[in-house]
Amino acid sequence: MALEMKCPECGGSLERRFFKDKISFSCRTCGGSLVAVGVLRSLCRSKEFVNSLWKISASAPLAPGKKCPCCNQPMRRCTLTSDTGATALDLDLCRSCQMVWFDPGELSQIALTEEQREKLPPRAREIMAEYQVKKIAAAEAGRSIGYGVENDAPVQSWKWLPALLGFPVEMEEEDTWSSIPWVTLSALVLCLLVFLFTAGNLTGVIQKYGFIPAHPFREYGATIFSSMFLHASVGHLVGNLYFLFTFGDDVELELGKLKMMYLLFLSGFSALLLHSLCTPASTLPCVGASGFISGIIAFYAVTFPWRRLGFCFSNRWSIRVRWIAYPAWLLFAVWCIFQIIMAVFAANAGIRGGVAFSAHLGGAVPGVVWGVLQRLSSRSREE
Repeated sequence: MALEMKCPECGGSLERRFFKDKISFSCRTCGGSLVAVGVLRSLCRSKEFVNSLWKISASAPLAPGKKCPCCNQPMRRCTLTSDTGATALDLDLCRSCQMVWFDPGELSQIALTEEQREKLPPRAREIMAEYQVKKIAAAEAGRSIGYGVENDAPVQSWKWLPALLGFPVEMEEEDTWSSIPWVTLSALVLCLLVFLFTAGNLTGVIQKYGFIPAHPFREYGATIFSSMFLHASVGHLVGNLYFLFTFGDDVELELGKLKMMYLLFLSGFSALLLHSLCTPASTLPCVGASGFISGIIAFYAVTFPWRRLGFCFSNRWSIRVRWIAYPAWLLFAVWCIFQIIMAVFAANAGIRGGVAFSAHLGGAVPGVVWGVLQRLSSRSREE
């Protein structure tokens, strides 16, 4: 059964429509429109406009009575102003679903006539002028924006490197933090320092301070904590730190520092617990931050299910690099299925050592549960 979306303004049903050949959802009663951020990019072709809107939404207040038609959580009121202080646009945005609500007449402002454009504040006119330039450039390049192949590349040039190496990158351009994610950065630095100090005797340190399921409380239980920040190789370290940096900042800005610390350790403990239950007699040490990072990734996927995560690739017949983007929830679902399959395969094949897939699943459980509870709590507060 298809989900019936309700208008956040009047409560009427939203109908699927096309605006400039792009999918949108409109309310026949009040005339408002709901548009995805990805669609908005293709409509206006102005990264500055969408970037400004997304950056403002991070600290924007909740819109009274406005709930997202997709997830029923409160939307954020984003006010875009001109250089003179006049209001150019006043939009409502859901950061979880990446949907933007336009009141009647607002959506049409991205395709104004010359006479209408002259009536806008200076800042709004500058943005409209950029629309045309970007639109022509995008059409010549044959680009499309949204989910799937041939999306626009991220603005930050450094994201090309991890994407080429097979790591997912966030396609939405957020250049600044509304506050510094100290817990995420501290965990990252701690993992790095521990590796630098132990690099000369990795095997001995891992054997002594890694977590062993058959002896979970050795070293007076210290290995439960120490194993979370030890890494077996440079590749192991770099991969974990990348995922921690990419997803940890968003999760911490959503939860706050104290709750982020709780999630980090709760996910780490849960990872070791499930790993112990699945391999109770194992004497191989388990190390790495992937246990609590799995909890962070899970919370991210539940809280921001429609965030675009992208990869880039090329085929053997062409040197052209293409981008492809998927929603966060879909990639997380695929990741979970892969972890389950590999954990079962490793258990049936009697494989000892290697990647602790059961630990990844154990770490993800608190993230999923906490994310769901937070969404339910946020919804109940608004009702």
